[in-house]
Amino acid sequence: MSEARERSGIYGANVASWSSTQWGLLDTGRFSWVVIRTDCSPEMALLARQRGLKVVMQFPDRFNQHRGDSPAGYAVECHERLKPFAEYSSLAVLDNEPNLIDPKGHWWYADQFCRWYRAVVAEFRYQDPSVPWQIVFPAMASAPQLGFDRWLEVNEENIRESAGVGSHCYWYTREQLTEPYWGGSWRQVAKVYPWQRIFVLEYGVLPPGPEEIEKAQLQADFVRSLEEPVVMAAKFILGGTKEWEPHWLTERQAKALAEV
Repeated sequence: MSEARERSGIYGANVASWSSTQWGLLDTGRFSWVVIRTDCSPEMALLARQRGLKVVMQFPDRFNQHRGDSPAGYAVECHERLKPFAEYSSLAVLDNEPNLIDPKGHWWYADQFCRWYRAVVAEFRYQDPSVPWQIVFPAMASAPQLGFDRWLEVNEENIRESAGVGSHCYWYTREQLTEPYWGGSWRQVAKVYPWQRIFVLEYGVLPPGPEEIEKAQLQADFVRSLEEPVVMAAKFILGGTKEWEPHWLTERQAKALAEV
């Protein structure tokens, strides 16, 4: 198996249960990894593991949606929601794009998130230290106006204590495939933390993007372009709710990714 194939993954459908069509596309893509949201049925994780896929558990956005949440309360919620998946995965991401807030407040909220997240992780580990969850630091929205670099720097201690750090990589054109804050966002993370494992938890061509043939090739080329310390990269998204339909995996895209 090629290194690219070993990294290739898919972000699972953001609905509780996945259709036979979605499972067929997942099989066509010959992926090695799958990101599963914690609001999915644990059966989806079971079926993924039966196919030999490695599973990363992903919580939806929290800090940027509910900034008044108690860290202790959220940690208990994380623990309870992950319990049914413990048999199928040891990797968990407890938040998503926490910097996706009012750009004017990104300096202040970076510090706020750092303290909030640190308390969440400490309480989460206290809940049951015998459960060997590896906590991956959540991916930031990569737009520079959202303080991408600042949030990485402020959270240095949190990232150092993590099992890896997330990244999201999106682009419109081939030229942006490797550019900073676009397809090359993971390189910005690696520049600051070259010793840390990177999990590209989402990637893809932004709509409307090029024609389907070119879009499929771009995504396959992106996976081929990845280097250490990237561990995996998940194409966004297998399917699910209608607002994400422009990003849904297609048969052509799945076949292109199967060839990496």
